[in-house]
Amino acid sequence: MTPTKFILIVTLLAMAAGCTDNPGSISGETDATYLILNEGAFGQSNASISTFNPATRELQNNVFASRNAPRVLGDVLQSAIQHENRLYLVVNNSKKIEVVDSETFISQGSVNFSGAASPRYMAVAENNQAFVTSLFTDFVYQVDLSTRQVVDSVNVGAGSEGIVYTAGKLFVARNLNADFSTASGVAVVDPATLQVEMEIPTGPGPQQMTMAAGSLWLNETGTWGDDNGALVQINPSTRVVAGRLELGAGTSGIAGNETRQELYLISNGILKINLNDSNDTTRVTNRNIYGISVLDNDDDYLYAFDAKNFAQSGTMLMYDGDGTLKDSLQAGIAPKHIMVLNQDN
Repeated sequence: MTPTKFILIVTLLAMAAGCTDNPGSISGETDATYLILNEGAFGQSNASISTFNPATRELQNNVFASRNAPRVLGDVLQSAIQHENRLYLVVNNSKKIEVVDSETFISQGSVNFSGAASPRYMAVAENNQAFVTSLFTDFVYQVDLSTRQVVDSVNVGAGSEGIVYTAGKLFVARNLNADFSTASGVAVVDPATLQVEMEIPTGPGPQQMTMAAGSLWLNETGTWGDDNGALVQINPSTRVVAGRLELGAGTSGIAGNETRQELYLISNGILKINLNDSNDTTRVTNRNIYGISVLDNDDDYLYAFDAKNFAQSGTMLMYDGDGTLKDSLQAGIAPKHIMVLNQDN
């Protein structure tokens, strides 16, 4: 266990495989469908989705391709969210969001982007309006989910990565400047007026965000080669930085949820941070990890993903709450995230 100290800003934590290509229906002791996002190799158009049953450990690959043949999903599956009974798959290098039925995985259409747009992450606000970040433009794009059209945009001043809709506002991580230098700051956007209301100052390279214990948490990648990554806590109501953990290393991902009192960071492996005690940090593994996820249900696992060489199938690793590796399963090419689908929508 390695103690690491927070720099207090305003308040600190007060809120404190079985593997098959047959995409048959998920069965077993649970009704939940777990979805693995496999990015695929850049330029190869081999992104895919896999379904996973945690009760039976059954993992089924190439679900989208099997349900929508001869179409393939596309080039680099960056992220996905579920809204009502549809799943929105953000396919980065194909410049689209594939819209699929969340039960059948059959395509319902797509949202198409043009020009230099590089869609990354998506958040749904009110009135069926979604907002999509873009790494290689300064714009966050507004998408009408009813028409599946890009209807407007807002200039946040830099290329963006993570986005969260909470407390009636959009919080957008500004990650990359036009000259490819590292940007900083979180833009707070009013989704009704498409105005940037303020910028919350951060260190370099704000990347991904998650809500946990009532706070918005952000990982900073830091500047290339400087080992200055950090974890940042933001109060979404007051829009101030409430705490900052200097890591002495770069970061490349964060995972947490509203109910857990812990966060996980990719930083020279995986680091677990106890949100009730800033000095309580644990190195889960030193293994080279590409992505991490925790789920928004009572599943207590940490899911980690090893992309290997981006040419062969990657591996999903399942760690329990004590950081013990419990299982390892083969997924698709470059697996990065897992999510649980709500079939009650």
